[in-house]
Amino acid sequence: NGEDITFGSYDGKAWARSSDVVCHEYTHNTIYHIYGEFIHTGYGTEAFAMDEGISDYFASTINGDANHAEDIGGNRTLQNNFSWDPSQPDPVHWNGQVIGGAIWNLRQTVGQNVADNLAFKALQMVPHARSFQQFLENMLVVDGNIYGASHQSQIISAFSAHGINTAPLLVASITGPTNVAQNTSATWYANVSGGTGVYQYEWLKSGVYIGSGSSVSTVVNDVFTLRLKATSGAQTTYATIQVHPDASGGGCPYIFADTETGWIMDNNILHRSEFVKNRGKIIQDFYKLNVIPTKTDHGYKIQIKELNSDHSYLDEFNLYAVDHSPNITIGVTEDNRIVQYLSNDLILADEITFENSENLHSGTNQIKNSKGDMMHVKFSSDKMNRLKTAQFGSASTKQAALFIDFHSFNFSKPPGKESALQVQDNSQLNKSNWMKLEVARREQGSAVIIPLTEDVNLNDIKIHWNRESVFGRIGLVPITDIDSKQLLALKSAMHSKHGDVIRKLNTADNLFSELNESETIDLTFEAPSDLNEKLIRSFILETNGYYVVPGETESVIPKEFGLEQNYPNPFNPTTTIRYNLKENTKVTLTIYNTLGQVVKALVDKEETAGIKNISWDGKDEHGKQVASGVYIYKLKTGNLVFSRKMIFLK
Repeated sequence: NGEDITFGSYDGKAWARSSDVVCHEYTHNTIYHIYGEFIHTGYGTEAFAMDEGISDYFASTINGDANHAEDIGGNRTLQNNFSWDPSQPDPVHWNGQVIGGAIWNLRQTVGQNVADNLAFKALQMVPHARSFQQFLENMLVVDGNIYGASHQSQIISAFSAHGINTAPLLVASITGPTNVAQNTSATWYANVSGGTGVYQYEWLKSGVYIGSGSSVSTVVNDVFTLRLKATSGAQTTYATIQVHPDASGGGCPYIFADTETGWIMDNNILHRSEFVKNRGKIIQDFYKLNVIPTKTDHGYKIQIKELNSDHSYLDEFNLYAVDHSPNITIGVTEDNRIVQYLSNDLILADEITFENSENLHSGTNQIKNSKGDMMHVKFSSDKMNRLKTAQFGSASTKQAALFIDFHSFNFSKPPGKESALQVQDNSQLNKSNWMKLEVARREQGSAVIIPLTEDVNLNDIKIHWNRESVFGRIGLVPITDIDSKQLLALKSAMHSKHGDVIRKLNTADNLFSELNESETIDLTFEAPSDLNEKLIRSFILETNGYYVVPGETESVIPKEFGLEQNYPNPFNPTTTIRYNLKENTKVTLTIYNTLGQVVKALVDKEETAGIKNISWDGKDEHGKQVASGVYIYKLKTGNLVFSRKMIFLK
């Protein structure tokens, strides 16, 4: 009655002892207080089924079990593919499984917390839903208001699988330039489809409203985020691009940091992927952020974007916070060590000369060299004494490192294709004793720290440049490893095309999230405790992955066997299935229906190790289009078996 709950018994079983029954009845009373009456009051069977189905759902999600009241003989389940059928003997409770099953399907794709929140907030929407379709539309509105419409496709797919439909999925994208000459105006256009066919637009430039038409124009002065909000009926969707003035980025994915003034471009990552020895291999890249993200209630946000036509494979991201005193500088060495040094301990070269070039002139603020240059870097005896005091004057010995402050520069050969330099031990010239350092400067400039061995003559460092560069400072600095760092957990990872990819990016497991041109991944990391006012905080981003340039062979041997979720899912007419083989083996990949019957054998042969992709067109062994519904695809490799579910929609 909205206030009291009275429990009976059946077949000797006390209903009050069933958690499913208690939570189900409690949900009835909760809905009563939200609506001011029960959903079905004054309405028909469908509204009555909503009362029962939504109560079934909250009981099942609280108890983590799709089967309802089985402990007292109940036979309802939310793990089903039922559609509306008023001919059932008990149409209210049976059809309750339809809407309850739709919400449960959504829970399987977006997780319990999101599904529970969407369902509960949809109940609170006014006017209150009295039909399955109205409840679906309220969930779409809630998703737009709370989650930025990031779950629209999953909601529609989950409800469509139970015959609950609304207007076609609303999809939006932005057409227009991402690189614009500084201080000039450009125009961007909204591309929208689906929904009711009647659209409303809202354009934001780094969070500031700038227009409401199907296109928008603005002047480009600095890097900014252009965001389109499109609304049609109950559905809302968003599209976002980054625009920057004369960005020279390309070759490698780029980092953007979310700051108080919007998304700011930082630098490229995985730049060593183009070393010949690294091509097609997973590499590890540590980078100290130059642009510090702003701490929000959700944590720190970083975006990874592919600016050019390269194809990036990303496996794991970690963000580290290093709190330190202001007189200490944090850096990353070329061998990925996170180190610290005192700012006052950096000694700059007194004399810089070339053997075979006139490009460089000592004493200038910007020093440029050409490919093939041989350079001498010399220090006075006073500075060498300072260096030794800094190295050996404390309890722990510090390692000498070469410090080069590279500038941004438009190179004839982009960074990463060759090592930038080699360092020679000048005391053993006859032996040609080179330190063959695989050094690759980043595109937007950064400090490069190169630990030196004891064999290098620090009085006269000889450097052979393999590539043209421009830098401002070069010197020596004594370094030590940092005392401690804090790992900030990855909370979310949203791909601009593939949605939630956190499972692929929170551990190094050869399950890649891929980036093609203009695609992005938004990463959110947890925020540590507030900073001690006497300290400052630096951030180090660790990236594991690689990229390939167009035309190169893409070949990586996975560490483990595995089967990935098909994409797109749900799909029509085709979808792609990806699987990983760590060694040569016999492979079978078969599609089954929910009854366990074979629908289509996609692979049945010996295959070599690698990452494999295969498409399915939704047709069975006889070339006949399959019916809409859930299908299982199963991979067998030796003694291992993997299986996943996918949804085909007509």
